[in-house]
Parts: sequence; C-alpha cells; structure tokens
Amino acid sequence: VQKGDTVYIEHRGFHKGQLIDSNPEGEPLLVKVGKHSIIAGMEKAMIGMCVGEKVEADIPPHLAFEEPGKSYRSPVPKGATVTYEITVVEIDRPGLSRFFSPIVLLLIPVALVLAGAGYALQRMRRGSHKKSKSSKRK
Repeated sequence: VQKGDTVYIEHRGFHKGQLIDSNPEGEPLLVKVGKHSIIAGMEKAMIGMCVGEKVEADIPPHLAFEEPGKSYRSPVPKGATVTYEITVVEIDRPGLSRFFSPIVLLLIPVALVLAGAGYALQRMRRGSHKKSKSSKRK
C-alpha cells in the first residue's frame, strides 16, 4: 500500500477491549490512501502492507479521533488510544499497474508466440520463393 492507492480493507477498532468500529455489514471498506477518508493512524499503519497482510496498530489520540483540523465523531473519551486490526483485501494502484492487469499479462506471451510464428512463416515463404526462382533459371 502506498499513497494514492485505492485499497479495500477489513478493520476492527477497539478501545480497552471494546469494539468501537468495524466494517459495515461485513463488506470491505474502500479507502483512498492520502485522501483522509479514515483516521490518520489507520492510513499510516497500512503504508507498506501487501494484499492479505494483517496488522494490529495502537493509534494515539493525535492520529485517531483528536487529529488536528479534523472533526470526527469520537466513540472514545478524549485522550484515548485506540487499537485497530487492519487486513488489506485488495489494492488498486493507478497508472501502469492498471494497464498491466492480469489479463494483459496473460496475453503478452500469446502475442509474442504468434508474432514469432508469423515471422517464421514469412521467412519460410521467402525461402521457398527464392528456391523457385533459382530452379527456373536452370
């Protein structure tokens, strides 16, 4: 996970062992990393993670519900540290990785084989054409 990625995560947030936050209806949560759609501590904890990786992060108040300049409706008392379990389900990275989707990566070898076969066929035709010209001269 890096800034700019669109990431689907499963998460559960706890304060003193009590569940305070989790995925709505069990569906993965869509997060645009760097757009501040979740608390900063969660984004910070996700940076560098891979699909399927799980992390447990203790998030201090200034990176959670008391983040400067943000007005989150806090489910915890002022000054509280929260713990989040975060699992990365899917990463959608803009740019080249979107172009190199799995289907495109599967088609590249097929295209190379077909191109090679076409080149070989063309060389064979040229070779047979040259032989027929030389046999006519005799």
